[in-house]
Amino acid sequence: MIETSEEVLGMLTPPRADEPDVGVTMRRVDDQIRWYDHKAFVNNLAHKSLRVASIGAAAAIPVLAVFGARPEVMAILGAGIVASEGIQELFQLQSNGVVFIRTREGLKRQKYLYLSRAGLYARARDPHRMLAEQVEALVAQETSGWVSLENLDTGSAGHQDVSGHNGSS
Repeated sequence: MIETSEEVLGMLTPPRADEPDVGVTMRRVDDQIRWYDHKAFVNNLAHKSLRVASIGAAAAIPVLAVFGARPEVMAILGAGIVASEGIQELFQLQSNGVVFIRTREGLKRQKYLYLSRAGLYARARDPHRMLAEQVEALVAQETSGWVSLENLDTGSAGHQDVSGHNGSS
């Protein structure tokens, strides 16, 4: 699934020993990749599960009606559909899953470019610092997008709570 730093370092030339705190930054990158991978999986699984339940319930209603099922049964299925769709809309499961995948892939790209000293890292005076800055910029970009959406939903554009969204939960 996700290669560990040790696996990647074994395939590529490792960073120089005189670079400051390479291990700290690589642990941060790996932790963030794992966090975003997990959150993408959970959101996508929840989204697809709720969609399958909605589709199944919607398909069952006319079949049950043909066979003379009690109206209460069909009403319960209809309410289940409404609840399932409402949960998906409320928690934005599909769009969050996409954002988490995009952020995870951006983090992986920066990691591999850094490890192979390619792209911007090939010309950087301090590739380690550049990696740390790129990683934090990606996480901040995702978090600020989340905060903006939360503020739109709650109408509290002046109050921002960013407590722990970027990997502490």
